[in-house]
Amino acid sequence: MTVAACYALTRGATKASVCEGILAGIALAMGILPEEFPVVLTVFLAIGAWRLSRSNVLTRRMPEIEMLGASTVHSVDKSGTLTRNQMSVRVIETLVHTIDLTLAQGVVEPLHRLLDDAILASRQGSRDPMNRAIEAVGTTFLSGTEHLHPDWTLAREYPITEQLLAVSHAWTPGQGSDQLTVVSKGAPEGVIDLCHLSWEVASTVLLRARDLAGAGLRVLSVARTTRSAAGLTEHAHDMPFNFVGLVSFDDPLRDGAKGAVNECQSAEIRVAMITGDHSATARAK
Repeated sequence: MTVAACYALTRGATKASVCEGILAGIALAMGILPEEFPVVLTVFLAIGAWRLSRSNVLTRRMPEIEMLGASTVHSVDKSGTLTRNQMSVRVIETLVHTIDLTLAQGVVEPLHRLLDDAILASRQGSRDPMNRAIEAVGTTFLSGTEHLHPDWTLAREYPITEQLLAVSHAWTPGQGSDQLTVVSKGAPEGVIDLCHLSWEVASTVLLRARDLAGAGLRVLSVARTTRSAAGLTEHAHDMPFNFVGLVSFDDPLRDGAKGAVNECQSAEIRVAMITGDHSATARAK
């Protein structure tokens, strides 16, 4: 070891690089030791881990780093990975009225009904970002109005299915009331099917939903109907719903997301986005 230390000092002095001299001394010391391979592996793995940590990378298994280095395609989820998954309601509209809530000081009465129905169609106390965004905007614009119903009771829930991409809630307005308010929200295509809209109206709704999605927004449709308790059907699709409007959400990109994608592309790694959003929303992001 003394020989290795002397060699390291000499190497560092002659090459004017202390780091290079130390590494040369370590290499000589390991070469002197019998069965040096475990020492070599330990030292160089430690050096590799140190260099990775300086690049803000932590790993438990080296083969994972090797796999990343050899990969040519990275698949990433959009919501919560590329985006912050912190939704906020941006634009709400009916077939007649539309408003950007980031610019609005108030909401006209027909849009009050849209927000009211969107809240009723959302699970209360949910941790889902969209449900929380609807609840927040409802508190902002409907507080002090007759459109919030803390005394209503949920009578039945129709969950989302593969056949119908919408969730529906049936609410009892008060004690002894036989008339239930049934509200639904979901993908525009699902709600259009639920409402049995004509081709002309359906085309208008889909075109507007595509425009909103093209602006990078996530879009849900809302519908409602009124039924007696005996009139509730086994499937929500069997009830005659009326189309109410569209609610769109903004989910901003994470800081550095674009830079990370550009860095992958500069390294000739193709990035594939995986999302359940509308294709226009994904392309806009």
